[in-house]
Amino acid sequence: GGMGVAQDRGQRYSVRGGLPGDVVDARVVKQERGGIEAVVVQRIDNRVKRITPPCRHFGVCGGCAWQDLDYRDQLALKKGIVRHCFREAGIDGEMVEDVIGSEEAFFYRNKMDFSFGQDEAGALTLGLYVSKDKQESGAQEHASVFDVEECLLQSPLSNRIVSEVRDFLKGRD
Repeated sequence: GGMGVAQDRGQRYSVRGGLPGDVVDARVVKQERGGIEAVVVQRIDNRVKRITPPCRHFGVCGGCAWQDLDYRDQLALKKGIVRHCFREAGIDGEMVEDVIGSEEAFFYRNKMDFSFGQDEAGALTLGLYVSKDKQESGAQEHASVFDVEECLLQSPLSNRIVSEVRDFLKGRD
């Protein structure tokens, strides 16, 4: 799911926003029999260099967990994840070759699901769900659905359609 894995005093944590080699302060947000889930509160040290994410909704939307990484670094991390899974299954992880990246990192999806919601004033919102990190940290106190202005994964035409539908419906209040 794009989460980091951390160990502390013999406990294993799944950490949203964490990557291999990161040193972070994290806060536990969910504890179940299956494990402990935490979110990054502060990054102390990054092994993987972060970049400015191209999406204006990054951090609010939970759809693109690694957009703050260079695409080549994303591919290397994905290769590492597959190697790890192979080793866990008793298969030689060294047989995993480099990930073949896409020529189009953006505007490639032909289907997305959008949701309706309400902001804190009760006004209609149409867009995507706020990431669990923002909901659980209290950083996003109003609607669980935010008005997406532009999603870099879907086509520009789809972005226009979402905007037009939202404007039409808001005009009918």
